[in-house]
Amino acid sequence: LLGDASLNSLAIMVARIRLSNPWSFLFLGGLVAWVLLFLPTAVNRQPTTDKNGSPVSSTNLPAADVFTLILIGVGLLLPLAVEFIYLRDLFGTRMNTVFKFYFQAWVLLALAAAYGASVVVNRLRGWRGLVWQLVLVLLVLGGLVYPTLAIPNKAGNFVASPTLDGMAWLETAHPDDHAAISWLQANTPDGAVILEAPGESYRYLGRVSALTGLPTLLGWDFHEFQWRGTYDEPSQRRPEVDILYNSVDTAQTLTLMDKYDITYVYVGPLEREQYNPSGLAKFEQLMDIVYQEGDVTIYQRRGGIAPP
Repeated sequence: LLGDASLNSLAIMVARIRLSNPWSFLFLGGLVAWVLLFLPTAVNRQPTTDKNGSPVSSTNLPAADVFTLILIGVGLLLPLAVEFIYLRDLFGTRMNTVFKFYFQAWVLLALAAAYGASVVVNRLRGWRGLVWQLVLVLLVLGGLVYPTLAIPNKAGNFVASPTLDGMAWLETAHPDDHAAISWLQANTPDGAVILEAPGESYRYLGRVSALTGLPTLLGWDFHEFQWRGTYDEPSQRRPEVDILYNSVDTAQTLTLMDKYDITYVYVGPLEREQYNPSGLAKFEQLMDIVYQEGDVTIYQRRGGIAPP
């Protein structure tokens, strides 16, 4: 991007960018410097003694205070670090690095803040203590706005019965898939490869492998691209999945099934929407039907793994 720019011009450009909006890293850097300067003194202070040499008090901070300073220091270093470095991904921005590092910083600083707030409550007396406690109450109430509003929204206003079953919604939204996936969970061996329709991220696709744990050829292709760093493998597999479902050439289909060691083929509502009926019909000649209910048919490779 910089072409033949010299080191001097590069340094000037970086300084100009930094100085145009310096507040984040100056604020964080100042707090980190305060912690680093104060921490060794807090750890190494010695007890004071009276005129007879007997210890009367200690200026050492309690261990909890020292630990809290460490939490603050690390919690500030994490967001400070991403002001200068990020882990490069296909987006070419520091977005994901900020997410991952800030998550940890929030936890550390929240723990430190909770402890610090209690220390201040115990030390302030009179009207100052009352003001501080009022401030804490207002902050806590402000922090409760989001969970109070978000939890009912995320839970669909609690219309459905609460459950820890992550598949319960499927029984209502996609009953045929729910029944078929439940059958697969109960009747297929671990590691058996299943063919299903892949698709776009954050769509109702890749649902069989996601809910059974059975490997498939391709799930959400963009996520594969994002985390692998290249689209080489997904770009090869996506058209071959299309061939497996659409092709009426049995030899070509068997070759690809051997290549990926496919044991089961899933044909449900999404597969029927995406692929040619004539291509789907060929599986009846090539494979055995081991499950058929509603709009879902599951085929098993002849001579394949027997259900447990």
